[in-house]
Amino acid sequence: MDKNKLKESLNPLLTLIENMMRDNLIASGKGDSNLIKEIQLTAYIEGDELVINDESPEYSVFVDKGRSPGKQPPLQNIIEWCKRKSIPEEFAFPIAKKIGEEGIPATNYKDPLRNIGTFLDEFISPSIAEDIKNVLKPLNKI
Repeated sequence: MDKNKLKESLNPLLTLIENMMRDNLIASGKGDSNLIKEIQLTAYIEGDELVINDESPEYSVFVDKGRSPGKQPPLQNIIEWCKRKSIPEEFAFPIAKKIGEEGIPATNYKDPLRNIGTFLDEFISPSIAEDIKNVLKPLNKI
């Protein structure tokens, strides 16, 4: 696998995936989220492995996968979120309580990243695409 050609080939693919993730956020009502601006994927080769890194902030997991009811999120996280959204801090506890009671629905906005192998053929040669698909199969950790 030609590492330089691979990196060049992946840039348009990563941009497409990032844009699809943004579109998913917008479609799920999160169009005004700071997360849209923070989506960034990087790719590098480590040894013989292709690594696609999602640089999204930690809380993106909860936006993507949601949160089951039953336990309140840490109050400090909700206070910080309120500050970012210019919501008065005294609303943080009721918000955290409601999240604990009802949970947060999943957006699954990272689905294009999880299914990146389906887009490879459009961007790179079939032989390189097959190499990447083989590398991605065991990694499915996203």
